[in-house]
Amino acid sequence: MAVLGWIAGLLGIPLGAYWPHALLALLIVFLGFQGLSKLLYGDRSAEEA
Repeated sequence: MAVLGWIAGLLGIPLGAYWPHALLALLIVFLGFQGLSKLLYGDRSAEEA
């Protein structure tokens, strides 16, 4: 993401300054899915041991 933002800045694309926001959004979505799986399925590793 950082390299893509740097390249976009070199090309003069004004949206290149918003790459940290895109990265943060991707991380939030990823962590949201992780939390959702914990809520739906619980902690299966404790049951398997």
